[in-house]
Amino acid sequence: MLRIYDKEVFSIEIEDFDAEQSMENIMENPDYKKMLFVLTKHGAIVAASNYEGLLNNKIVIKTFAGKDGVFLEASNFCRENKIPYNTYFPVLNEDGECEYLLHYTDNRIFSAGLPREGARLREFYDYGIADNKNLDYSLVECAGIYVFYDVEEYTYALACLLALKYPHKQIIFLNKKIFYFPELLKIARFEDSIYSTFGKEQCMWITSNGKNYEDEYLHIYNSINVMNSIFWCCKRECFGKRNKNQQILLIDYAGGEAGLSDYIKYTYAYYWIAKKRGWKCVIDLSHKPNQYLTCETENEDMWEYFFESLSDMPLSEVYESASVIRCSTNGVKMTVWFDNPYIRMILRSVISDDVMKTVRFNKETEEEIKKYMPEVLTRKEDNRVLGVILRGTDYREEANKSRGRVIAVAKLEKVVAKCKFIMKLYGYEYLFIATEDSEYFEKMKEEFGDKCLYVDQKRVSHDYEAGGVCSMLEAIGHR
Repeated sequence: MLRIYDKEVFSIEIEDFDAEQSMENIMENPDYKKMLFVLTKHGAIVAASNYEGLLNNKIVIKTFAGKDGVFLEASNFCRENKIPYNTYFPVLNEDGECEYLLHYTDNRIFSAGLPREGARLREFYDYGIADNKNLDYSLVECAGIYVFYDVEEYTYALACLLALKYPHKQIIFLNKKIFYFPELLKIARFEDSIYSTFGKEQCMWITSNGKNYEDEYLHIYNSINVMNSIFWCCKRECFGKRNKNQQILLIDYAGGEAGLSDYIKYTYAYYWIAKKRGWKCVIDLSHKPNQYLTCETENEDMWEYFFESLSDMPLSEVYESASVIRCSTNGVKMTVWFDNPYIRMILRSVISDDVMKTVRFNKETEEEIKKYMPEVLTRKEDNRVLGVILRGTDYREEANKSRGRVIAVAKLEKVVAKCKFIMKLYGYEYLFIATEDSEYFEKMKEEFGDKCLYVDQKRVSHDYEAGGVCSMLEAIGHR
């Protein structure tokens, strides 16, 4: 992503720059690590840099002209020349003066459950050439007003896309950087206060800080996530002449260390989208990394190993078809809970009821499950059983602290009290506990006695305060 920096900068003439002496002078400023510089040669601006770039002599000699296409031009330059993140470029006006700096930085999302430094997401280099009819406006279509907090590469692109798609809707920027772009002012307007739009129905707020703030009344998303929600299916591939009038969605992402429930719900969310739009959906989960794939069988499909197929189209036919959306080609990852807000909306609204009717274990998996399930759960009569997943080990409070993760974790005592409350309120006879944490397991057995159902499995404990970071898979010896 390219952001705009238009605050104080310091000027350095390259020919007069003595590395040792000049750096000593710069370091006299107590905030020298935050200082930004424009570099001139014979009085003309030729580059920009931060302190680290000067120190390591890693300066990219490049400037851009101030115009409405500067974001796309600079983005293409960074991609084609493999420019490192945290690089700055001067943007010059017609007189050769620096209007502002462009800051090339990586795309980071900040959310509960992620490390403090956030999670890095892909960049959108090809948004300038994407076919508009291949974009997905599901997340944004219900809003009547779009309010952007800042002007940067993605908010600029989003404003242009939304103005083209919905010319009758309002686009508002709350930042004066909009005045650098005359063409942007033709489709959007500046307001210096949020109160004119705050509380209005169907208003979408788009930030540039990598965070989302979603509740029943406010819809505040970050620009990276909104871009992801629009561009997730923009690339269509042609492998042959079959199914010319049929759009095909191929779910072929790798899942890494994701658990089985994540595979079920996220894969089902994309299946639900395809079904709603009349697309054919084919699942191919044979790609690594995937903790459920072994090296024993080549081209093993993790989905078919556990579940019945959700498609009547063989994979071979997909690669003979005229229009295929591949998740892998479009950069779609399975961990979309922080990638795509539209998928989160689907998971909240339809996943709980529909998934149980649609995703079915195959016969082999069902028979295997029956071997390990408590006898109470295999009876045909209607037993009232409360299912409880207690993720311990690397999700315990002390583990999160050692990993720098910000996650609100309920104390075990609260979990026990909540289980007892729900069991009494709804008349549950038993509690089925799923946990890999031996301490949690023993505590639940102690509290619920014969009413606590479980399967025999390896359970462990790990001293995170003394032993450092250890993932759940490492703790149970899965690796």
